[in-house]
Amino acid sequence: MTPEELVDLILHESFTPTSAMRYLRLLKERVSDKLFQATEEAGQSEYQLASVREKQWLDNLPIDLFNRFNQNSLHNIFTRAEENIKSIQPLIIFLAFELPETEISTLGAYLRQDFGSHFLIELRINPYLIAGAAFSWKGIYKDYSLQQKISDNHQAILKVLEEYRHKK
Repeated sequence: MTPEELVDLILHESFTPTSAMRYLRLLKERVSDKLFQATEEAGQSEYQLASVREKQWLDNLPIDLFNRFNQNSLHNIFTRAEENIKSIQPLIIFLAFELPETEISTLGAYLRQDFGSHFLIELRINPYLIAGAAFSWKGIYKDYSLQQKISDNHQAILKVLEEYRHKK
């Protein structure tokens, strides 16, 4: 297996840098356990801490996938895959609320239709946003929220309100 194939496998299921790295760690642990015949240790493994969705993904991987790794190539493949994932510059989306995991997947899948399969999003909370979102991509920040529209038109809004007040 090449690092690029591994990244494709990971990105098929994850849409944020954090989740991509989590899936990579889970898969690395699973492959390492199979290659090195690891036994259950006293501590908690990544798999034990995985969500239901993550466990389902791991459990449904093709069995021949594990045969595509060997003890000599394991570290190199996963290290290069990690570098590849870290090199993907995500679209940062600022929202006033936290999106549920299912909505993150839906949004990520939708955006990948336009931006390609190696596209990640990073969601950040900005409680000051009103009715909209802001985006940061490759150093360019755009705010499409109502808060920004109000701020952009602050003087015009005050003028209209002042005119209305004088008419009364």
